[in-house]
Amino acid sequence: MSLEKARQLPHKAWDDDVLESKNRVKRVLMVIVLKVIWAIAAVGLCVLVLLHSPKGDGLGALGGQAQLFTSTKSAEETLNRATWLLLIVFMTLTVLISGGWLDPVATVPAAVPPTVP
Repeated sequence: MSLEKARQLPHKAWDDDVLESKNRVKRVLMVIVLKVIWAIAAVGLCVLVLLHSPKGDGLGALGGQAQLFTSTKSAEETLNRATWLLLIVFMTLTVLISGGWLDPVATVPAAVPPTVP
């Protein structure tokens, strides 16, 4: 077959395969990035909860964290906001990841018509 005839042939099936492959790679990368953000949010949430001081100084006194702010109340408000933010990020990603909606290998099976014997 000559090169000119090969160029005239429709390559829709090949193009669809390449497009599907590229989309699958994008989905896999997206899931990996979301899982990394989820893990960072989990570790950050643990650290922030340990930094809270319910009655005493908590672990925040070890690093002198309260000295970075103008007052203890300001430090506590900032810790509360950061904790709530990470909690929302963590819980949202937990639902998305565990729900299977982002599963890169999940495919919808094609409907197979019943065969009549």
